[in-house]
Amino acid sequence: MVEEKVRRRKALPRGLLFLYGGLTHWLFLRGFVRLEYPLGTSRAFVDDPLTNAGVAVLGGIFVAWLLMPIVNLFQEGRMPAVLPSILRASGRAMLATALTLETFYIVASVFSAFRLAASQGIDPIGGSISFFIEIQTYGMIALALGLPFAVMYGTAFSLFLKILEIRAARATRERAAQR
Repeated sequence: MVEEKVRRRKALPRGLLFLYGGLTHWLFLRGFVRLEYPLGTSRAFVDDPLTNAGVAVLGGIFVAWLLMPIVNLFQEGRMPAVLPSILRASGRAMLATALTLETFYIVASVFSAFRLAASQGIDPIGGSISFFIEIQTYGMIALALGLPFAVMYGTAFSLFLKILEIRAARATRERAAQR
């Protein structure tokens, strides 16, 4: 009974974090494409709906997983002060972005290699490694640009929780003063 209540209480924040992570990573991808792929260059891979969906879903998963402990601290009333809160959220956001991109690179490498293996008869394992090296080479640029972006969305997340905490404390004081 108690476990069910706890699970339901965490479902909404987890879902919202998934949406937040998915949206922020999709926006990062679109911004990166706009900055790094001039008009006239081949953008077939980065404009593919599967690429966009993959980055968004992975971003949502990793953000929800890594930022949920901070929401738990907030719900328990144990949020640290502003600076430690920002540092914790930003560090976890950077990890979420790094995991999102690296996981996407691995999945895209394996997917591309197996697709080519079926049509052209190449070795899927060797092809995966070859594709990963190629994707990782260009992906390091995205990772380098993604980390400051992660600090920004981690900071925004932390400040949002601090504002909610301040508002809740103010409402509690006002209710106590009315009694």
